[in-house]
Amino acid sequence: MAGFLKVEMIHSAIARDQRQKDTLRGLGLRRRHQQRILEDTPAVRGMIRKVFDLVRFEPVAGKPAKAAEVVTYKLGPKPDAAQVKVSKTQARKAARVAAAAQGGAPKKSKSAKPTAGKADAAKPAKAAKKAPAKKSKG
Repeated sequence: MAGFLKVEMIHSAIARDQRQKDTLRGLGLRRRHQQRILEDTPAVRGMIRKVFDLVRFEPVAGKPAKAAEVVTYKLGPKPDAAQVKVSKTQARKAARVAAAAQGGAPKKSKSAKPTAGKADAAKPAKAAKKAPAKKSKG
């Protein structure tokens, strides 16, 4: 089993069990007639067996021509936080959380409207509700 397999999805996963859809996704197949070259391992063989009626596979002699075609999935611990790139938005959110935890005043957002100010002082206070006038019969 130390070779490679070319796996092609020949039937759609519509109206199939979710486990079969997940298995196809695990094989790296998303649409019909898409092909992947995978290492021939017992795990891949078991996945092919689960979706046997949806895929076609054949052994590939030697290494594939393009190294990019080989799909390898690495399962294991997540990388350290120092190795993961952080986007600008994530960095800003982390800074806000840290500032709030230290007791600092949170930054005002641009969309925040003032709750009290000149606009409220300029408006006259609403008068008490008037009793409805009686209608005369007539």
